[in-house]
Amino acid sequence: MKKRTLLIGAFLILPSLFAVGSRQIQSEIVSNAPPRPSKTSYPMPDFEIECPSSPIKPGNEAVFTLKSKTDEKIIENSRPIYDWSVSNGEIISGQGTRSIQVKTSPNSQGNLTVQVRITAQAGGYLNGSVTESCIIPFEDLPVPVLKDEFAFSVQGELKARLDAYFIELANNPSDQGYIFIFPKSAAEQARIERIIRDFIGWRKYDPSRVTTVIGEKSSRTFLQFWLKPPDADAPKPELTPEYRLPVPQNVVKANPAACELNGLHLDGLQMERGNNPNLQIKVVFSSGKTETAAVNTKRQKIFMDKFKKRFPDAQVITGEKTEGEGEVAIFIQEPGREEQLYLLIYAIKNKSICLACCEPSDTPKSLVGTSTRNRRR
Repeated sequence: MKKRTLLIGAFLILPSLFAVGSRQIQSEIVSNAPPRPSKTSYPMPDFEIECPSSPIKPGNEAVFTLKSKTDEKIIENSRPIYDWSVSNGEIISGQGTRSIQVKTSPNSQGNLTVQVRITAQAGGYLNGSVTESCIIPFEDLPVPVLKDEFAFSVQGELKARLDAYFIELANNPSDQGYIFIFPKSAAEQARIERIIRDFIGWRKYDPSRVTTVIGEKSSRTFLQFWLKPPDADAPKPELTPEYRLPVPQNVVKANPAACELNGLHLDGLQMERGNNPNLQIKVVFSSGKTETAAVNTKRQKIFMDKFKKRFPDAQVITGEKTEGEGEVAIFIQEPGREEQLYLLIYAIKNKSICLACCEPSDTPKSLVGTSTRNRRR
């Protein structure tokens, strides 16, 4: 009788035990599951993009991460959509997630702008959408620096400027030097290149620290000294406006044998002087490649004996030998302005420049130009 009672009790107790265990298991499952949506859902929380704390170097990569103070479980269980966009860069990974990696161009300038739109999905705890952005500047790109620019006159000045330039290079050991030459002629270009090369060797400077570049031809020979930082583009050989001396449109390339025509040009110059008494006049005599200095000196004397009657205060200079035949260049300069080439007369080899003021009786026939060797440029 007792055994039967115990068995009946056991069967009565077991269902209740199973019921308790079932409730415990169900309770654990419910507690670990995401909250079920209710009729009242949460508004979209505040987000913030975590940006780099300092400017970005062009060409580098950067990571941008979306942060929020709202419970992360609520956000993640709602599975919002993350739509990133970038200006001045390229997303290389992470689109659609909370964090992206952005690549920039080596030539990037200005700012890198990153924007993300967060949109709630239906059935989640969040509703609506929100947009966040981050703007971060790029580091300034290094640029080459012009340290010196001048017209070539004498060797001594060029060497003094070279000394100062190499001191700058020594103070900036990672920079590369650039020397630009804007030559008046091929002969002067070769001369300056030789002066620079010999001076660097004499001073025992490192020749690899400088690169010599030949620029456009100029009415006078100019030089520029540059410093280029490691990440900067190489400078371009271009004269700055205040040093550029283009040949004016009204420059005359006179016929050496047309005495009357050349005289008219001088009449025009005399009118210019009359309108502007402060106008300075300079005459540069250059002998031809195969001529002797004596020929140039004689040509200069014959020309200036007549020219000085009109312009007694004109400055007279002996120039470098030309690659072709001799020439006489007349420059004018107004106060406070750069000088300009006014008249260019080419000589016939071993002949004098013919002017209307030069009568045959005053000039040896052997030194008077003839129309048979007219040279125009």
